[in-house]
Amino acid sequence: MKFIKFEFGDGTYELIKLKSIEGIQIRENTITILVTSGKDYYYTKGSEMRNYIKNFEEVKEFLLKLCDDWYGNKK
Repeated sequence: MKFIKFEFGDGTYELIKLKSIEGIQIRENTITILVTSGKDYYYTKGSEMRNYIKNFEEVKEFLLKLCDDWYGNKK
């Protein structure tokens, strides 16, 4: 079972199971993830925001690579 790890500014972590992801929206400063339960998870790289994650760029690159890998396997 694979997870994606979000590291918050206060040192806490959140894990989301990759199989539960139904949709992802990536913008310059935000990542929104829709999971199978219908819940949206919202993350930002802005340190003044509530859902600030320290590893924003790492997560963004991981999600983009995951999509590339998935589409590459479908061809």
